[in-house]
Amino acid sequence: AAYPPVNNKTGLLRKCGEVLGGSTGSINYKTDMSFEPNDRCIWVIVPQPGPRSKIMIQVSSIGIYDSDDHLYMMQLVDANGEELPNAPNKTKLVRYQIYEARSREVYIVFYSDSSSQGSGFSLTWSVAG
Repeated sequence: AAYPPVNNKTGLLRKCGEVLGGSTGSINYKTDMSFEPNDRCIWVIVPQPGPRSKIMIQVSSIGIYDSDDHLYMMQLVDANGEELPNAPNKTKLVRYQIYEARSREVYIVFYSDSSSQGSGFSLTWSVAG
């Protein structure tokens, strides 16, 4: 059986996300509309030029209220590119918080379940070190 279940009437799960480079940026995902059931999104933040020691994430808005819908920051490697002993290091993101990742790259992961809808989120990121 597929996980999560795929509704044969609507086809495949909705997918979104992208790879982001540079030294600053933002992600604005459906902030003025509802996200759909079974959304699966992954944004990969890869600082440019070259690896940096810190990536700062600040969540400015979030419309995720159901406990079965999730927004996480994930880290797999440290600032030197070595795999973290507890990989993946997963942190749930909440509104008005600032998060510091000491990693060469950061994954922002959003997924919704099949039963509920809400509005999206926005966050900004910057690199240091």
